[in-house]
Amino acid sequence: MRLLKKRSLTNHLINHTGLKVFLLNSLVLLVAFGPNLSLPICSLLKIPSQAVSVGVRVLIFTISILLFFSTRINLNKIKISIFLLIVFWLIYSSKLIYDVSFLQIPFGNGNRTAIDIYSFFFGNALLPCFALIINRKYLNISSLVKWQFVFLLIVNIITVSQVYLRYGFSVEIFAERNAIGFDDKGGKVVNLMNPILLSITGASLGILSLFMLFFSKEFRASKLISSFGLIIGIVTLLLGASRGPTLVFTICLLLVSSIYFYDGFISKTKVLRKISSFIFVILITVGLIPSIIRNIDTLKKNVEILRRLDRFFNKTISDDGDIRVKLVDGAMQQFMDHPILGYRYLEMTYNFYPHNIFVEVLMATGVVGGFFFYSVMLIILFKSGKYIVSRNFSSIGICLIGFIFLLAGLTSGCLFFSVNFWIYVVLILCLPSYRSNSLKFY
Repeated sequence: MRLLKKRSLTNHLINHTGLKVFLLNSLVLLVAFGPNLSLPICSLLKIPSQAVSVGVRVLIFTISILLFFSTRINLNKIKISIFLLIVFWLIYSSKLIYDVSFLQIPFGNGNRTAIDIYSFFFGNALLPCFALIINRKYLNISSLVKWQFVFLLIVNIITVSQVYLRYGFSVEIFAERNAIGFDDKGGKVVNLMNPILLSITGASLGILSLFMLFFSKEFRASKLISSFGLIIGIVTLLLGASRGPTLVFTICLLLVSSIYFYDGFISKTKVLRKISSFIFVILITVGLIPSIIRNIDTLKKNVEILRRLDRFFNKTISDDGDIRVKLVDGAMQQFMDHPILGYRYLEMTYNFYPHNIFVEVLMATGVVGGFFFYSVMLIILFKSGKYIVSRNFSSIGICLIGFIFLLAGLTSGCLFFSVNFWIYVVLILCLPSYRSNSLKFY
């Protein structure tokens, strides 16, 4: 009888734990990639995105509340990195509430209300982050990496299909920046998924697919799926033709390649195979470079991202008319004028965020807030390095997507709207020990 009771209790705990793992995975994926999935679906069905977006945000809020109130909070086990992050959130939240509610500083042209700003930052960023923090012992990293890949693959397939349905199957679609949308009844084009989001979606899948291709220990079918994901990811990246995500993709591509060869030299049995792979890649690259150089002008005409990168690298900051450069300059000037506590949550010349999270931190919270924020960023870099050295591939798979959001924050991020940035900051901080493990893809 006692044995039956013990088994019943164990089954209940397993089911309870399994439910929490499922809810945590769902929460992370919805916060990070919910819009990436919902917006193409809205375009496919030709319906306005507002109702669906609100539905996704309500679902995120509901799951966060369920997780938050189903676990006992133990403040004694809060890591120093989490403590530093919470202190920064308190500083920034105070500034945000003061500027938005008391000074009533409008965002942009006033198209975003205080409720919009608060619902994003507090409801869809901080609340899920706190739910993740207090339930971090239920994290199943291998499972999350797998579902992260599957989720991104589905999103990219839907996204690429939407572009081809709208513009047709032709290489000419790479000659301009694309967005996901539809024509309403009045003949007006409704863009739901902008080129930046499109490119970040592709960059995320491309890097994760390459990582799965290199480090998955499972059957050959997973290699084929990863190869397909890499191709689809690169196609989506090129369709968006955004400079920031493309540069981020290139940096992460070099990082994944470095990890691959580092693992080969550490695992002596794999050294010859990986040296052979390296030589093969070098030979292919050397063979392609002359052809690329000869046809670079033609490629620039036919591939929009190459034209945009060429313009980006061939003009100086002083003659760049890009509004983002002016926003960053204005934000830095506000910081220089108010270095201790910062000034406002927006760059005040344009009443907009500076599209650079790392500058925005100094602009809004000064040296005081910057100390806590940058301390957390240094801890993330240190932890990620430890995972690479210990060859903990599941955790590295999480860190790579986190790097994409962190680096993307340099060109298009925002402290109160970039919910994906915050969920991955917390996710990396909550990752378990540095022990080595293999990456299994089922």
